[in-house]
Amino acid sequence: MVPFPLSDPGRGIIDQVSLLWETEGAAKVSWACVHHGGMERQHLYEPNVPLNGVPEPFDPPEMWRKFYPTANRMRADMAVKPAILTRFGFQLCILADGPGVVRFYGAGLRYADGEG
Repeated sequence: MVPFPLSDPGRGIIDQVSLLWETEGAAKVSWACVHHGGMERQHLYEPNVPLNGVPEPFDPPEMWRKFYPTANRMRADMAVKPAILTRFGFQLCILADGPGVVRFYGAGLRYADGEG
């Protein structure tokens, strides 16, 4: 996995991207798309379709809890089909919408070929 911010210098086959986030209030994350060098674009979730995720529990150490809001973190692992052979930069685009708060904690990508 590549740490957030998500960037890739190129020359790998990417077959999955991941996102770690949480929302409060009526806020939602409702669109995901990958771009490759401005040449290829794949929708992973269509506009106005909320991302599905699995809970990613987070329990900070006792001494730090007063600094953290109550967490409801979610993780989505999204397949990139067909996989993309990168020759240029790679971008993950996400739409956050609605009243409320959205917190993004990280993004990553998986190389199908073990390179990158």
